[in-house]
Amino acid sequence: MVVLLIVAAPRPRKPTESEKYYRSATSNEPQRLCSIFDEANRDLTVIVPAYNETQRLPIMLEEAIMYLEERKSKNKKFTYEIMIVDDASTDGTSEIALDFGRKYKNIDLKVLRLEKNRRKGGSITQV
Repeated sequence: MVVLLIVAAPRPRKPTESEKYYRSATSNEPQRLCSIFDEANRDLTVIVPAYNETQRLPIMLEEAIMYLEERKSKNKKFTYEIMIVDDASTDGTSEIALDFGRKYKNIDLKVLRLEKNRRKGGSITQV
């Protein structure tokens, strides 16, 4: 059964060169995405697929960070990052996310911008 799922599952399209890099509020230079084969350096990565979310994204991020920071206060060793996958938005979603990251400098927030809309599932599998 597992073999059938692996064989039948659609393959995500290969990333373009720019889709291999993310941006963060703490660095002006694009950073290369890590690989699934790299050693883990966080306990949790929250992947947020976003398409034209300038209105809802800040509210969602506020709530998510409140929860994650509360969890971190209970366990000082807990680490996390938030990866916003901007699915080729046309409304400035990436910039809103980066502005949010500049506001909360202690949060590890990354933004990956896709060149072509891949829809929700495609956004998640890209990371």
